[in-house]
Amino acid sequence: MQNVMSIVTARWLMGVVAAALFTLPAIAPAATWDSGSAVDDNWSTGTNWDGDVSPGATDSAIFDLTAEGGASGDFGSVTGYSVVDANTTVQKLIFGATGAAATTTHHVTLNTGVTLQVDGDANTGVDDADFIMVQDLSPTFTGTISSTVTITGDATFRVGAAGTHTADFVIARRPNSSGITDGDVYGNLDMSGLTTFEANVDVFTAGYSGWNGAQAGFDIALADSNTINANNINLGDTYNAGGTGGNEFLLGTTNVLNADTLYVGHGKTSVTMEFNTGLTNPTLTINDTAGTGAADLYIAYNDHNTGSNPTGVLDTTAGTINATLDQVAIGRHDAGSGGANGSFIMGDGTVTANSIVMANASASGTSANPNNTKGTIRLTAATSAFNVTGSIIDGGGVSTLQVDEGDMTIGGDLTVDTLRVGLNGGADDTTSLTVSGTNVTVGSVAAPTLLDLGRREGDLGSSTNEVVNVLLDLSAATNFTANLTEFRVGTNDGAGGGQRRHETTILLAANSEITANKMTLGHSTAVGGAYGNKLRLGASTTLNIDEIVVGGSKSGTTLDFLAGGSTLTINGAAGAGNRADLYIGRQIGGTGGGSQGTVNGTGSTINAELDQLVIGTKPNEAGGTTFGVMTFADGLIDVNTITLGERTNAGTAGAVKGTFNFTGGTLIAGTITPGSGNGSNASDVAAFNWSGGTLHVDNFAMTLDQNGGILAPGSSPGMSIITGDYNQADGAIYEVEINGFDQGDQTLADGIGYDFVDVSGAAVLDGVLKAVLIDGFGTGTGVFDVLTATSVTLGSNFTLDASAAAFSTAEWTTQIVSGGNGQILQLVVSIPLPTGGVMGLTLLGLLGMARRRA
Repeated sequence: MQNVMSIVTARWLMGVVAAALFTLPAIAPAATWDSGSAVDDNWSTGTNWDGDVSPGATDSAIFDLTAEGGASGDFGSVTGYSVVDANTTVQKLIFGATGAAATTTHHVTLNTGVTLQVDGDANTGVDDADFIMVQDLSPTFTGTISSTVTITGDATFRVGAAGTHTADFVIARRPNSSGITDGDVYGNLDMSGLTTFEANVDVFTAGYSGWNGAQAGFDIALADSNTINANNINLGDTYNAGGTGGNEFLLGTTNVLNADTLYVGHGKTSVTMEFNTGLTNPTLTINDTAGTGAADLYIAYNDHNTGSNPTGVLDTTAGTINATLDQVAIGRHDAGSGGANGSFIMGDGTVTANSIVMANASASGTSANPNNTKGTIRLTAATSAFNVTGSIIDGGGVSTLQVDEGDMTIGGDLTVDTLRVGLNGGADDTTSLTVSGTNVTVGSVAAPTLLDLGRREGDLGSSTNEVVNVLLDLSAATNFTANLTEFRVGTNDGAGGGQRRHETTILLAANSEITANKMTLGHSTAVGGAYGNKLRLGASTTLNIDEIVVGGSKSGTTLDFLAGGSTLTINGAAGAGNRADLYIGRQIGGTGGGSQGTVNGTGSTINAELDQLVIGTKPNEAGGTTFGVMTFADGLIDVNTITLGERTNAGTAGAVKGTFNFTGGTLIAGTITPGSGNGSNASDVAAFNWSGGTLHVDNFAMTLDQNGGILAPGSSPGMSIITGDYNQADGAIYEVEINGFDQGDQTLADGIGYDFVDVSGAAVLDGVLKAVLIDGFGTGTGVFDVLTATSVTLGSNFTLDASAAAFSTAEWTTQIVSGGNGQILQLVVSIPLPTGGVMGLTLLGLLGMARRRA
């Protein structure tokens, strides 16, 4: 019985030992290709490997090209060929191992239908990677190792078992330990002739340089169909050494990148990811490692203190991208004298992201030169859709958002240096940018920039009457601030032929402030003018701009408000106290077309400090019709000169029309005049349509028809000169302010006197003459010459209102006498006799006679 128990125990112990041995991690034996067969290049032919045994599932297949000979030619240290002739699984696949020849080239052909599987050893340490091209871990390595591997075939190459992330994929890597020498490694992997590539890995990395001056570069061309499932995809990286430039990651026809983190240009290394040439409708899909969530995307992410200036580019313009992203960083530089330049250029497809930071100049340090940090997002296709649920933020460097075509929505804030929406574009495209966060900021006081919305550059073809619709919608945002060199909307540089044009709509935020040297709303020098541009203002808008053009050459633009009760303030670029020039409908080139400009303040308030307000202007050689219309309903406009309908040179060609609709508010003007040449053509118009509001004008150089409102000459008191007739309708008011006996004249130094109107033609008054005493002035008997004209007629509805001038028992009347320009309208104040027939004195006790104007 004891012997039996001993035997049983011994067998049990042997089983335990065997099981233990079975579970120990295997150390893969190496099979090195030596192309020893004189018959073929097949992997299954044992004599092609040293030891004359083909590698199996627990082996490492190594190609370092130290052997010569073979059926297909010279397989020495220069060129190697091998054929995977049957389904093959190895634990590791290594090209250019540590200590390999300096320059190696390999061509691996997979026979049709074959799968080459690299399982990996379940060791997640990247130093012990499972697919390796030129990873040299030797600390004393110097010189250069370069390996080129081409894998072709209507077959499948897979690294890592499906559903796992334990294998590692490494191309061109040096370690990051201190003391590593300056050896360089370069890997070129070309799978463009392969049908299917799949990687199920922990880390997919290429181009990692280590310490000192060691360099690591790569070029990768993926297969026709590719799936990379990885925890981390790291294309280009450095630890301490200066990075390399010119690295490429070329996508195939179908590409799925599932990774929690994707770097395109990391550290000091420059990388471009784009579709390979010659593909038909290629696609790229990006998600997290699980394939269902959002990945983090970092482009030109230089998180090292460095003097390098790496570039990272993700360019999908040749195909379609569908990506779900969490955090996106484009262009980051921590510290030092270098920088980073990142670009995300999108073609067709849909991208969603939670948040984006562009041009981060000091993510964890202080950048010595933040302008060297650049970040760019660009949409280039009509079917581009980019949706950001959070914010796009400028990180302190130079950021650019350019939506050439397609649609972008931003649910949070937008801060960017340069914004362009609707550049060129295809026929009948619709391009839009919608921002609904709290703050939208473009440019800065220290670095003003260009804001372009709806612009054509160059020759877009010979088609006619093609319209590109562009929308910038900030109406859901709270604040919009722009510091610009120029604000251009619906512009065309005139190059090339064709009539494709941009019609642009801008809906501003509730509170908007734009500071610029110039704002051009619509302009084309030669071809394809756009007549549907709109700038719609929010509740409070301030334009600090030296020159504003609403409806430039061969274009039409309307400026109005999103809702009644809003306010527009216009100043020069330096802000309040500085005057702007405003042109509404300005054609500057000779063309058959004209320009159309409209500023509609109906129901809202306009406060403006202007030098020139020119409404409708063109050269004579412009044969079409140019017109401008402005409606002013409330607020205060202080302007030196208003010009209505102007020809900049003599002639009768075409028509020029300028109309100012004055329905409310206060208008202070030095001169209001028809433009030179207006009336040369019978269709010309210079119209001042006045139905409400208060007018202070020094010189009105045409007939003034007052159908409402208040005429208050000059500046309290002052004089208005009307070159033409003056017609005052029933309900209109001529208000005479009086604080002395000097007739109103701008030259009066003390500003004491009374208002006066000098009419060169006839005057017909059928409204109200209102006398107002100001500055505490009181008078006894007096006569004030308040208007002169060739003839003065008081209509049947004429009324004198002295309620604001009456005191005690004074009586105010009017009379017309000869003099002045022919006749004078006088305002007379007298004191009636008291009971008993004795003339009373005024309460202020002074009698005066007004000096009459000679």
